[in-house]
Amino acid sequence: MFSFFHKMVERKRWLDKLRDQNRAIAAAVLLSAHDAGTLIVNRTTPDFTKSNCWWTPDDILTIAPCDMPDDNERRKLQSSDSKAHDFDLWCFQKYLSIDSGSAVLILPVYNGARMASILKLRKPNIKLVLSWSALVSPVRSS
Repeated sequence: MFSFFHKMVERKRWLDKLRDQNRAIAAAVLLSAHDAGTLIVNRTTPDFTKSNCWWTPDDILTIAPCDMPDDNERRKLQSSDSKAHDFDLWCFQKYLSIDSGSAVLILPVYNGARMASILKLRKPNIKLVLSWSALVSPVRSS
């Protein structure tokens, strides 16, 4: 019970800090104000089951320092007790980190993959990338 309560308090603090930084917007605002950019579906757990949806005006696939890995590559890293893939680490530091990131979290926060698919249907010019922060920052990104 304490663990659940602690996670809820930590998540609320995380969301409050993003709001204070103007880094959280409603999906409806994104749809009305932006036609391009990149959605980031960030999986926050080792089993890829939980995710958040973020947006940036950047074309991530064009400026990324390396290719986006597929999930098989990510699972190999996880099973080898290695660090996160370079793409995921770069994506976290540049876009998702509470301290150094620039992307905005799309609200409501529930299932990021589902949110991204809904947004892509409405705005097909927005690009999509998958990121996995579970090996980078399991507490701050969940």
